[in-house]
Amino acid sequence: MRTVPATVVMDPGTASLAAMVVTEHGRWLVPDPATGEARWDSAIHPDAEHILAAVRTQAQRQFGPLHRAVIAIPSGLTAPRRARLIGAADAAGFAAVELVLAAVGATWAPGSPVAVGDVVLVHDLGATFEATLLRVGDDLPEVLGSAAILDWPGDAGASAVVELSIACCRDLLDAHGRPAVAWVLPVGGGARVPGLVPALENALGRPVARLDEPELAVIRGIAQWLPRTGPRTVMARPAVDRMTPLVFTIPGGSARLLRWLVRPEESYDAGATLARVRLAGGALWDLTARSRGTLDQILIEGGSPVASGEWLAITRQDHR
Repeated sequence: MRTVPATVVMDPGTASLAAMVVTEHGRWLVPDPATGEARWDSAIHPDAEHILAAVRTQAQRQFGPLHRAVIAIPSGLTAPRRARLIGAADAAGFAAVELVLAAVGATWAPGSPVAVGDVVLVHDLGATFEATLLRVGDDLPEVLGSAAILDWPGDAGASAVVELSIACCRDLLDAHGRPAVAWVLPVGGGARVPGLVPALENALGRPVARLDEPELAVIRGIAQWLPRTGPRTVMARPAVDRMTPLVFTIPGGSARLLRWLVRPEESYDAGATLARVRLAGGALWDLTARSRGTLDQILIEGGSPVASGEWLAITRQDHR
């Protein structure tokens, strides 16, 4: 387990949002101050920046300064919409923003029966619906495919919604060769619809997990997953000369450099975080110093793509 910097985890839905603060000391829900409920009414806040800032303000009243956010997103969220969400979180005051698939949170939810290697179908029913097929790994599951229903027919009652969601699941499984699904995981407020679990069992012929508080399963799962994700830091390669290039081995080979946390002529200690990058999958990693030194010249500015072995900056090493 790693030490988790104080982080706000959020699961924004079409109509409501859940938030939780995660620190090395524990996890706590952030209730809506207007209602006291665990889920915030986000339907009245079409501006994402507004609701994210409101959540951060409320969380800081209880837990002090909070600058990191992890936000659950649908598997099918497009790259431009992901970028807009990150921008809204930046504008709301979060200096480090990470996106994690909601289906990942479902697999790690408290009480989830899944095991490493299982193929799982996440049935996420709320104001919209998304089915995600994934294979559970030691860290992040491998997403095999997803399908969604964003608009329900005007006359769709609860039973019709259940049938449409099941049809969507069948289509997804058919498109991927009907894999051997170990578990179906219903999450979201719609998981409480009467008759949903037996309907899924009868239609799909696979065991269906019953999670406590399914509307909070995603956020609780992400909060439980965070400490398992490793240190998320990469140390600079060892140097021989006093004036040396700053070079890293980046997981996956490439990333986008978000920002430098030190500036030219600024000194730093061994282990200090020098810069932060975002991998293609959305994960944030910190680039750290192998030894103490001073940043001499930045070669690649924030916002640029970077690759393993590329010179990011020139430093003056302090070997005292």
